[in-house]
Amino acid sequence: DNGFPLPGEPYGAPEMIVIHDMAHVIGGYGVDPDGEFEVAAFSAGFRGQQSFSILLFVLCQFDLGVHVAPVTAPTIGLLNPDRLLAALERGRQMNTDLFDGWDPWAVIDQPLSTLRERYGIAD
Repeated sequence: DNGFPLPGEPYGAPEMIVIHDMAHVIGGYGVDPDGEFEVAAFSAGFRGQQSFSILLFVLCQFDLGVHVAPVTAPTIGLLNPDRLLAALERGRQMNTDLFDGWDPWAVIDQPLSTLRERYGIAD
């Protein structure tokens, strides 16, 4: 829906970014700053380790005005704490860490509703 090319296609992101992008899709989060905050919090919730560094990245980029993402201009004051905390809790309820050996290619043909149920992702 966002028109992003897949890894290997012209202008496609490296394959290591696929998990982050899949977290957007499986969590239902947009690719605007609010969606980036939410997907980072969602990821921090299911991640278990390195949670703070995930949150620190988006806080710096979209709330403190520190330029850390090479393709996005930094902004100040965009944090919505209620949305961030809701996404964090939603990620904490998951039963799968997508960054720990999860293979998105093995389930890419599955309906989102099936995957959300399988991984314990609340609506």
